[in-house]
Amino acid sequence: MKEFKSKRDAKKLAYSVKKGDVLWVTAKVSKRHAPYEDSELLERHVVTHMHPLLGGGMCGGAMSVEALVLNRGPVYTERPKGYRAVHEPAKQVAPPLAYSSAKRPLNAREIREMEEEVANNLADRQGMARPKAKREAKKIVAKQLAGAR
Repeated sequence: MKEFKSKRDAKKLAYSVKKGDVLWVTAKVSKRHAPYEDSELLERHVVTHMHPLLGGGMCGGAMSVEALVLNRGPVYTERPKGYRAVHEPAKQVAPPLAYSSAKRPLNAREIREMEEEVANNLADRQGMARPKAKREAKKIVAKQLAGAR
């Protein structure tokens, strides 16, 4: 994964990209407007065409790859790990409630994540040992899911 962030890097990237290449930019998210959102998300930009006169890559209608690097911060040629893209759904942090209007059953991954979340809360807030917290969490989640049906 290569990072481009300087003026020299911008020129180098602008003339090395091809039509169809995907570029990634990190965007900072204001906690004031989106308190439960991740602090940084990824934006995806596709090189749609080459500039007819200058020959550099263009993203969308009028933004050049060079302008993308200089105005939006570091640009990556491969997707950085550990970030969620803007167009992807956020991680579910709360378990579904018994009176939830969810029509579909939870899959195994969602149930495991819910059990893990409950076990962490039990261990942290009540000072319970991890193995005991996991056993209790399984009981609590099973009871919660039985009430939701």
